[in-house]
Amino acid sequence: MKIANWSIDHKASVFVLLVIVVIAGFVSYINLPVESFPQIKQPVVFVAVPYLGVSPGDIETLVTQPIETKLKELNKIKEMTSTSNEGITTITVEFETDVDIDEAVRKVREKVDQAEPDLPADIEEPIIQEINFENIPIMLVSILGEQSLVRLKKIAEDLQDRFEQINGVLDVKISGGLEREMKVNLNPSRLRYYSIGVDDVISAIQQENMTIPGGSVKSGNLKYTVRIPGEFSSVEEIKNVVVKTIKGYPIYLHDLADVEFGYKEELSYSRLDDEPSVTLSIQKRSGENIIRIADEVKEILKNYESELPAKTSYVILADQSKDIRSMVNDLENNIIAGLLLVIGVLYFFMGARNGLLVGIAIPFSMLLSFIVISALGYTLNMIVLFSLILALGMLVDNAIVIIENIYRHHEEGKSLYRAAKDASSEVGIAIFTSTVTTLFAFSPLILWPGIVGEFMKYLPITLVITLSSSLFVAFVFNPSLASTFIKTDEKMKNLPGDRLLNWLVGRYERTLNWALINRWKTLGMTVGAFVSIFIVYGFINHGVEFFPDLDPTQAWIKVETPIGTRLEKSNEIVREIERRIQNTPDMEHYVTEVGNVSDDFDFGAQGGALHKSRVTIDFRDKHERIQNSMKTLDQVREEVMGIPGARIDVSKPQEGPPTGNAVEIQIKGENFSVLEQLSGEIQRRIRPVEGLADLRDNFEKGKPELRIRIDREKAALLGLNTSQIASTIRTAVNGTVASEYRVGQDEYDITVRFLEDFRKSYSDLLNLTVFHEGTHIPLANFATVDLSAGLSNINHVDGDRVITITADAFGRSSAEVLADVKNRLSNFGAPEGYTITFTGQ
Repeated sequence: MKIANWSIDHKASVFVLLVIVVIAGFVSYINLPVESFPQIKQPVVFVAVPYLGVSPGDIETLVTQPIETKLKELNKIKEMTSTSNEGITTITVEFETDVDIDEAVRKVREKVDQAEPDLPADIEEPIIQEINFENIPIMLVSILGEQSLVRLKKIAEDLQDRFEQINGVLDVKISGGLEREMKVNLNPSRLRYYSIGVDDVISAIQQENMTIPGGSVKSGNLKYTVRIPGEFSSVEEIKNVVVKTIKGYPIYLHDLADVEFGYKEELSYSRLDDEPSVTLSIQKRSGENIIRIADEVKEILKNYESELPAKTSYVILADQSKDIRSMVNDLENNIIAGLLLVIGVLYFFMGARNGLLVGIAIPFSMLLSFIVISALGYTLNMIVLFSLILALGMLVDNAIVIIENIYRHHEEGKSLYRAAKDASSEVGIAIFTSTVTTLFAFSPLILWPGIVGEFMKYLPITLVITLSSSLFVAFVFNPSLASTFIKTDEKMKNLPGDRLLNWLVGRYERTLNWALINRWKTLGMTVGAFVSIFIVYGFINHGVEFFPDLDPTQAWIKVETPIGTRLEKSNEIVREIERRIQNTPDMEHYVTEVGNVSDDFDFGAQGGALHKSRVTIDFRDKHERIQNSMKTLDQVREEVMGIPGARIDVSKPQEGPPTGNAVEIQIKGENFSVLEQLSGEIQRRIRPVEGLADLRDNFEKGKPELRIRIDREKAALLGLNTSQIASTIRTAVNGTVASEYRVGQDEYDITVRFLEDFRKSYSDLLNLTVFHEGTHIPLANFATVDLSAGLSNINHVDGDRVITITADAFGRSSAEVLADVKNRLSNFGAPEGYTITFTGQ
């Protein structure tokens, strides 16, 4: 081989190159970003259009459908899904993998702009952005102790500022705790008495709470800035705001309302191990080193301990750096162990020095691979690390063949120079062909389409880099080093492994001779063994699945009560779950979120649903567990099932890229009543399937609502319009933020709403009045109020209404469970105009 001959003739250059590879390899390895999973550039665009106060049905008609109509005109759309919720529509557009994400965002933005003339004039600005699958928390930090929730939140906000200064941190979110606000609770009786409207109060607060610059004036040699400070500095100032003057007498805010610096209404509860807590969720930027960021977060927390109040502590949860740190340590340990084992084994047959010449192929190949991986801009993630560990056993193959052949030629009496050249040329083509054959075996994985292909391509690419590096080491470094350092003196004539090698060669010769003499028997035995493999595999085969069920580090208990359930009732149910899981084996901590929880940590969720809750279980490290986590997960599922009043699902994080559930069935059609019936029947049929877990659908029956139906003609005759009426009702019931109250560097909402005694019942709503031109007009004069239940949300796939049934596989492979599900539905027919499609994995 010319390259091997060149390396032997230019040893000095090779040694310099070797030093460069070692230095550059170590530098590349140290600077390689470490993260959990590969960077996936999947062209998925998210669109959110808020239209506050509008029902899901109206959102679908007025906002979702016009935008979907325009988006359908785009090319290379793989799938378009949408959800019309109360007050907002969210649309997700997934393009084919060859579409550039920036181009996809631009095209979606253009189509949404084109749909604008068909949308209501008073909708809010659409939010359009790409979805990044890496934007998930790398770590949670919970703060708890014998402090008020307000104090705990202040501590969390202080830590949030410090965490956000870490290089590579994208965002830090806070959940839990109480938020303060200035409450202005109006008494509607007093408003009617003084003939003052809600808008008068809001306007007075806004106009009084401001600081206005007045320019500047000169006096002698000095120039003074004129400033009119009017911002509120105390509760008393707000109470004494003059809302109106009647016959020369001022009407103060405290004459109309109770004013207090209190707390916002709780829409959720957060607990850690049954104690109230505040939790910080830390996200990193794409391509940043997860281990470094985690270490810096822990260092900040350690330094902050001295600032924590007494009996206040923090707990780190869901630390993704643990697994990746473990894999990095495994890689380093395997490199060292492989090096020692190779040297140890080859010592018996070739001596320590020659064994070392082979063993160094492992670190040199790895260092060269790190240089190439770094140059390509890849990160050190789970897939790359697995590929490197997989390749470790193959790295020394080429070096063994080269070094052993040089050793043999030198034993035959050739000089080291000649032995190195002849030996390398003799086996060079064979080594090259063998390595290329292995590379070709893995290369089809690069062509894997879709998001799975984007995820898995790092495996074959890393293997190609690593094995190519080992080939380079075998052809360049090994011949040059061997021609200088290989040793075959008299002491090596009786190596410890010679006797064993001679015995093995003797046994092999006798076996080979017998096989050549008994060719038909040998052929028959080979065919028999080949057939037997298929027969045995048929008995032990457990099906096929994309990613195996690995020991999870977390588990989620998702709780869904009927829509409209009060937060206190949801909390009772979750408390019962907490009681039942108290003795769960291997559970280190559990975090409870009651209310305001979004589904499956969905990207772009605009807040959560009040009737949904979640308990997150954090397991101990693997070496501390007394049993398999999958068994623990099954025990948790059995413990929490059967609690009345809620639908409860127990799940674990999905391994690998987002590929959907094990079972996913889409039912499309126009009428949701029919869709609901079909979903119920399908679930009834497949529920008995062995291994089917957490069977559910995404259809949510409408929550109870009081609908105020305005007689527009009567309202117009009274001088009122829908916007004016809705604004008054919203302020009375939900509250309106009139301005901000500043305390130091903090700002708090000044919220105007009715006293609770005037907004807690159906009759209170009927007694509302709308102020117009000095008169309070009763709502009953121009509107009626009725109780109804609309749809909670409306889901679309590619523009069609849909209900999606999902389930996980537990104890059996996904393929086996899905096959049984399809078998049970083989004779199930959908009505005309309705379709049933299997999607998911």
